[in-house]
Amino acid sequence: MLNMMRGALVMLALVVGASASAGSVRALDQASDQPDQAMPRVPFLGGFLQESRIVYPLQVGQWEAMGEKRYDHPELGVSVRYAQSGNSDGWIDVYFYPAGVLSDEQLEAVARSELDGIRNAAVQRGLAEPMIGELLSVALTVSQEPDAEPVKGHVVGLVFTQDGQRIPSAMAIVLDRLYFIKGRYSVKGALMEEAGVRLQLQEFFADLVPQLRIVSRGACWSEMPIQQMEGDVAPAEALMSMSDEDRLNGYVLPDRIVARDPDSNEAKALMLMGMVATERLFPGCVPAESINPDVAEGMREIRIEYRAGESMGPPVQPVGIGRMSEA
Repeated sequence: MLNMMRGALVMLALVVGASASAGSVRALDQASDQPDQAMPRVPFLGGFLQESRIVYPLQVGQWEAMGEKRYDHPELGVSVRYAQSGNSDGWIDVYFYPAGVLSDEQLEAVARSELDGIRNAAVQRGLAEPMIGELLSVALTVSQEPDAEPVKGHVVGLVFTQDGQRIPSAMAIVLDRLYFIKGRYSVKGALMEEAGVRLQLQEFFADLVPQLRIVSRGACWSEMPIQQMEGDVAPAEALMSMSDEDRLNGYVLPDRIVARDPDSNEAKALMLMGMVATERLFPGCVPAESINPDVAEGMREIRIEYRAGESMGPPVQPVGIGRMSEA
């Protein structure tokens, strides 16, 4: 939780354009006996996620983006194809589609489900069942900040056989700011082992992912009201408090923030930490007024909007499990 709080303070500087001097923050022991006051259940798409912006580089090393493909339903996301000039032996397809919040174990289950889908698709096309290598874990460094969390995922090498030809391939999938980022890379007409193809895809992802910017709006950013504080003692139901030289500046209740100065940066910082603690703030989520990022030269923006459907689910509901490209 401490790293999430520090992340909230960093986000505050980005959102309000000022540094927050938060004093000391402590979680109150009394909060452990309080009922769960997390954000109410909402539709995952159209509620938890309403809009997303994905900004990606047009060039990654020697790879150049050749085009985008949008799928029939927004929840299936968008793919971008990268190729090397003068090399027609293979290309890398990168897929972006909504995931939600997953544990490491759930992410591994998604990766294995993707492999099952790849295996089944090959058999349905009349190909031999592909050889699938060991599913390896990866942790991509995306920031030099000391408390920055790596982007986690998995990579695996595969081998297909078509018309007697051996086709080495690889798949990578990571979870970043509520989105799956999946890569597929196959090499035809080249003498290369699947381990080499896997390593190339892994290196490509290590270069691509730190350059991505993914922002979303919806209930994944749900601000808490800030109320004027009366008195100098936090009540028993407070989740955490903020003080400066033994002076109480504010505290977090399950449904609101109480601050000595509701307009101060400290109050905004406390609100962000309260949003994290009550599951009203998730990675990559921003207020509606910050949804459109700057797009620098050499970058391109994808815009995706979601509408609420019939089903209701918690914010942790994963989307897109088993969706995969052709081998």
